[in-house]
Amino acid sequence: MRPFKPAPKKSFSPAEEVLFLRAARAYALRRFPNPDRNGCPTPDEIGAIARREIPLSNVEAQAEHIATCSPCLTEYLAVHETWKRRRRYRVAGLATAAVLILGVVGIIWLRSPAAPPKPASPPVAEVGKPSTPQQLATLDLRPFETNRGEPNRPAAAVPILAKANLRLTILLPAGSDEGNYQFQIRDEQGSPQVQGAGIAVIRNYTTTIETSIDLRPLNPGRFTWAMRRVDESTWRFYPLKVH
Repeated sequence: MRPFKPAPKKSFSPAEEVLFLRAARAYALRRFPNPDRNGCPTPDEIGAIARREIPLSNVEAQAEHIATCSPCLTEYLAVHETWKRRRRYRVAGLATAAVLILGVVGIIWLRSPAAPPKPASPPVAEVGKPSTPQQLATLDLRPFETNRGEPNRPAAAVPILAKANLRLTILLPAGSDEGNYQFQIRDEQGSPQVQGAGIAVIRNYTTTIETSIDLRPLNPGRFTWAMRRVDESTWRFYPLKVH
């Protein structure tokens, strides 16, 4: 009997790899919404993992969460793509991303529950506290100058945000750098009332941050939006109204 010889492994062509990555990424980004960001790693942790600053073997729990949380995966991919672009590792970066996406798809495949059967009769509404949907909003800071160390006093209209649980898109002033940012909403006495973080990337020539922020604890009124890059000590200030 002739000995068994396994068939040689067939690698993806560059075109097939790109198509696979696009399909896998689109599926993962829609599959696991987490509007309240329950159990999410910090932006610094996601950034460190995306930039390969710590081995995945040391952060298995965080990596598994990122793979099954669409907002975390969105932040991970944004940081990872910026990291690749700055180091010009185009070919090596594509191969690394392919391995990551394959692992993500594998985890999703193993963890995805089977689709429930359709009920024979209309379902009865469950009694309980419903999850609060996020309201889409945009904070456009482009009309403001990037004066540092003191509040800006532009002629532009003061931005207004709703007193709600927001999925917020922040458009930064021209010349703002990419990277990790911190932000605070401060009252008239300068005390932080709400704070958070996000990752800035350049999209369509505009430095943009997408993040979640809950303004429901605030009372309507005037505030100051303060923000800075995590590697900077000086804050930038912008006027803000909440209603």
